[in-house]
Amino acid sequence: MKKLKSLKLISEADVQEMIASDLDSPELTEADFAAMCPFAEALPDLAAKMKKGRIRLPRKKPHQ
Repeated sequence: MKKLKSLKLISEADVQEMIASDLDSPELTEADFAAMCPFAEALPDLAAKMKKGRIRLPRKKPHQ
């Protein structure tokens, strides 16, 4: 894939070409969007913890 410095300088055709060439992350279709549900419905326990502010990310090195 081409490395570009600024999105302002990229044409729409170039953007569409880059999207099409990324096989790991294809463009979502209408069917993909229709199958989606809100985050709080998909992961209610995690959403509740996040809302309460009680979620912590694991540390790379423990505190000493």
